[in-house]
Amino acid sequence: MHYTLAQSGTSKTGGLVIICASDPGAWSSSSEQDDRWFSYHVNMPILEPSNVEEAYKFLFKSFEISESFNVPVLLYPSSRVCHSVGTIQLGEIKPAAEKGVFKAAVSRFVNAQIVSIQNKKNLLGAMKKLRKKSDALQLNRVVEGTSTTGIITSGTSFGYTMEALDLLKVYDIPILKLGLIYPLSPPEIENFVKNHKLTKLIIVEELLGFLENQLKEVLYDAGIQVELHGKDTFSPAGELTIEDIREGLGKLLGIELGEEYKTIMKRA
Repeated sequence: MHYTLAQSGTSKTGGLVIICASDPGAWSSSSEQDDRWFSYHVNMPILEPSNVEEAYKFLFKSFEISESFNVPVLLYPSSRVCHSVGTIQLGEIKPAAEKGVFKAAVSRFVNAQIVSIQNKKNLLGAMKKLRKKSDALQLNRVVEGTSTTGIITSGTSFGYTMEALDLLKVYDIPILKLGLIYPLSPPEIENFVKNHKLTKLIIVEELLGFLENQLKEVLYDAGIQVELHGKDTFSPAGELTIEDIREGLGKLLGIELGEEYKTIMKRA
């Protein structure tokens, strides 16, 4: 059903946004899931907010993408974002330009044989266009730095990474913070690595290496050789904490955490 939904697409008079929160640490679930792979599996764009304010803004962006590219969009707030409290700056609430109306169309909604194949081609075409125009959506941003070691991260991991670097007193590392985590924009990734002359790239994300796998594809296709670390350092199971990231970054950056830190962690 989900394949059919993605391939049939939406219309410019009505978008479709699916909100799905995974639960790293299984705080509210019987199993720890990683729903990011769902979007990769069916070719569905996915946005990951890092805080409450972004969750609000990304909802509007999700509908904008859905209506502009005629595809359903997955909005993926982590369990931490869903259980967070924050301040939201409300903008003007605009009424809908027109009323959405369902129009029956055999050529789109009867997914069988030639119709199904054509719908899949349409979906792949839409995703290709989205990759090319993703920069204009302003969902990703760069924290500038002069180091030849860079970090790519998303969601709550971005906030944890910034705090961990502050605790380590490291302020020169360039960071690419992703809001649109699928599909990635190859030129944006390539420019981040080349413009900062990176020799080492660290991927900080919770659960499995969703971003890491995509980034390896992009770098390989571009012929870019860089030392890359991700799930060789950060656990693919359980929720990441600031201390997890601090310890992992300290190891990769060659920073000794000190005996006081080790003693505190042993007691914890």
